[in-house]
Amino acid sequence: MQYRKYKNGQSYFKISGPEEMEELKLMGKYFKVYHIKATILPERVFIDDLLNAYTDFADAITAIDYEQQLQWCKKQLEEL
Repeated sequence: MQYRKYKNGQSYFKISGPEEMEELKLMGKYFKVYHIKATILPERVFIDDLLNAYTDFADAITAIDYEQQLQWCKKQLEEL
């Protein structure tokens, strides 16, 4: 399992493997969790970039960071 977040803090990612991930997206006072199973090439390329070529647009984080952000969203924001 790998974890990333966009440098702007608007999306957090839990990457299960080369074809599956979860995105926690923050949008103002709302949040949404997307479960993505890559079925087309652009989705697989995006996950590969998050795993291997992310330093220009994202930072590596820990599982604890991801879970803390998810819990904060559930307490402070409204789910879409």
